[in-house]
Amino acid sequence: MFVLLALTSLLQCAWGNASQDSPRLIIYVSSSQGNDENDGLTEKTPLRTIKKALRLRNNNLHLFLKCEDVFFESISGIYDCIVESYGQGEKPVLCGFRILKNATAWEKDTLSGVWRLDMACEDNFAGFSIEDASDKVCFNNIGCLYDSENDRLYGRLVKSQKSILKEGDFYTSSAYTKNKVSFRYLYFKFDKNPECLGNLCFSTYNHGIYNIKRCIIRNIAIMGFARHGIRSIDHSEIRNCHIDIIGASFLIGYKYWVRYGNGIECWIANAPVSYNTITNCTISRTYDCGSTIQGKGSNMSNPVKIRFINNKFIFCRQAFEHWLSPADGRALNYADCEFSHNICFMMGDNQFDTPLPQDANLLSYGKDNQGLSICGNLFYGASYYCGQAFATRMSDNKVYVYRGQYLNHYHGIKKFPTIYATSKKDIEAYKNRVKDRSEIHLLDRDSKADRKMKRKLLKRIDYKPVRLVIDKYIQ
Repeated sequence: MFVLLALTSLLQCAWGNASQDSPRLIIYVSSSQGNDENDGLTEKTPLRTIKKALRLRNNNLHLFLKCEDVFFESISGIYDCIVESYGQGEKPVLCGFRILKNATAWEKDTLSGVWRLDMACEDNFAGFSIEDASDKVCFNNIGCLYDSENDRLYGRLVKSQKSILKEGDFYTSSAYTKNKVSFRYLYFKFDKNPECLGNLCFSTYNHGIYNIKRCIIRNIAIMGFARHGIRSIDHSEIRNCHIDIIGASFLIGYKYWVRYGNGIECWIANAPVSYNTITNCTISRTYDCGSTIQGKGSNMSNPVKIRFINNKFIFCRQAFEHWLSPADGRALNYADCEFSHNICFMMGDNQFDTPLPQDANLLSYGKDNQGLSICGNLFYGASYYCGQAFATRMSDNKVYVYRGQYLNHYHGIKKFPTIYATSKKDIEAYKNRVKDRSEIHLLDRDSKADRKMKRKLLKRIDYKPVRLVIDKYIQ
């Protein structure tokens, strides 16, 4: 009896009492077979758009998205909901890409000598529509160009037209205060007319999923959003999702020009954020971090039980970032938060071709990281820890670092005493600094041992990019 009462109490804490007020509405959505004139109540009568489903209800909703379908939409503002897939095949994809259906639209810019594309010509594009954008002014704050046929990213966004130097460089705007931004033209340096690249995709200034509470998101994919994949979640679970090609737009309204974009960001601001579990997900090719617990504000509270467990991070800038910055200067820490039993493969190599000093497995801007556990992870092929303060508990990780990468560095402090990985003495020096009870191994890049371990890891990870077949969307 006691166990039953305890379980009931936990469920009420997690889901509230909304489910008692009204039954959860089941709705099916298929972008390929649906019609928004349908009722959406069965697999045979699905709606076509998620937008229509959320007009029916944004709480107590069980939303099923059809496998193999691509939805050029975002999901936001839902609570007490479940979102998952139905049917057979690849995960349904929430996609932020704008697709160039008229590959001949490029023109040579006579002043700069590079190729120019008019992003305001709506007739040339398919995919995510400006009508569904959360920020229409900044919609074309593009994060990357993506050649889906060859799975190739062009991600080197530069700040000015004068900075367009190498093939693959592109430029959208140099103004980062919101009342000055203009994103009409995209400039791209390529040795041939880019029409030879066919129907390129452009990641748009949107989040995939954001502002959700007491929700379960499972068995879906998210790709092509130039802000964050998933952001601002509370009391929610993200399970068995694949998040790919995220971020790299520049941050509008910040004090200087800087790019950003994380896979899953647990943003701690002016409302409590707690009890989030992210598990069995694959997060790949993020401009910044695969996962974060971070935030700033005037009324922040301790993040409680935010957990990243048993996930795979592949080709991100960092796997995990953590920092808390209360505006009032109060001491703020984590409460039973963890990053554990994850596989982190080749951080820093995020395919955006923009290396930074903070390319590492772990990044912290905090001065105190009490109540945080980083344990049981496998880190391979990147520098280890960028930061001046370390998690309360760091142990049982297996770290494979290339000779010459760093074990500890912090770019935020000049003349920081960096420990580079060159010998066993460096490993001992790092452990004496951090009290990190983990296994640390030195590797020589491209050695026989390195190649052998990479093959084994890739087989174990079973990494496959999110498949995006765009032919049917460009007619």
